[in-house]
Amino acid sequence: MTKNPCENIIIGGNGFIGTYITELLTKSGNSSRIIDSHAHADSQAEQVAITIGPECNDQELKSAIAGKRIFILVGQIKPDFNEDYELAALKKLFSCVDFKMTRQIIYTSSALIYGDTKKPAVETDPINPVDSYSRFKSKSEDLCKMYFNQKTGINLLITRLSNVYGGVKNRGFIGLIINKSKNEIKPTIDINGDGKQTRDYIHVIDVANAILSIAGNEVNDIVNVSFGISWSLLEIIDKFNNLSPNNIHTNIKGNLLNEVKQSRISNQKLRDIYGYTPAISLDRGLELSLL
Repeated sequence: MTKNPCENIIIGGNGFIGTYITELLTKSGNSSRIIDSHAHADSQAEQVAITIGPECNDQELKSAIAGKRIFILVGQIKPDFNEDYELAALKKLFSCVDFKMTRQIIYTSSALIYGDTKKPAVETDPINPVDSYSRFKSKSEDLCKMYFNQKTGINLLITRLSNVYGGVKNRGFIGLIINKSKNEIKPTIDINGDGKQTRDYIHVIDVANAILSIAGNEVNDIVNVSFGISWSLLEIIDKFNNLSPNNIHTNIKGNLLNEVKQSRISNQKLRDIYGYTPAISLDRGLELSLL
C-alpha cells in the first residue's frame, strides 16, 4: 500500500549533498523522508533503506517515494560507477513516480556537461560532454525531460552543479587533499595532466541553500549552481598549503587526459532570477574543511 505523501523525498539523502539538504529541510520544519541504501539512526527525517536500481521491487519503491517534492541525488561519481546500471536505475525510479501525488522533481546534474568553456557557460549554451560521467549526466537530463515534460503537470528542475566540496563525505579533489593532509605524515598527491586544468568550486552548504532556494519556486528550469570563479588544481594546492600546517606535495604526471581542461560556469541566473548568491569563498571553505 502506498504511504501518504511526504512533503519532501530525498533520494540519496544520507549522501554528501543530501545530508545538508535534509538538515536544512528538517530545521525549517518540513516533513522529509530519506531513501538511501543505508539508514542513519541519528537523522531526524524518516528513513527507508532501499538501493535504487533496476532490481528494485516496484510496489516497495512506489510506496517509499510517495511525495510532493522529490530530490534525486543518486548517480554521483564513485569508484564502481557504471553508466548502464545508473541509467537503468533512473528509468526504474521514474517509472515508479506517482504523477498524481508528485508536484516537483529536482534532479542534480553536472556543469561539466558544457565541456571546455572559454567564457562562463550559461544554461542556454550547447553542451559538449567529453568524459563518461558527463555523458551520463547528459543522458540523465534527457530521461528527466522525457518522463517529466510539462504535460505531466510535474515541475522539473535540473540543477547543474559545479565542483562541490566541503564535509567529510566529499570524494572530490579538495576532499582528497584534506584527507591526505590529516592522515599522512608527508602527504603527496599525483596530479594528472599539468595541474593547470580549472574548475569552479562551490561549498556544499552553498549548494544545499541554492537548491532549496530554486526549488521553492516550483518551476520548470535548468539552473547552474556554481560560485562563479574557477581555480586550477595547482592554485587549490597553494591555497590549501597556506592554511594547513601539513603541506601537500605534488607529483605532476603530465599525462594526457580525456577531460575538461577549462571549466567556467556562470551563476547569473541563480543570482538574478532566484536571488541566491553563494556566500562561502574558497579560502573560507578550505578553512571550514580543515576544522
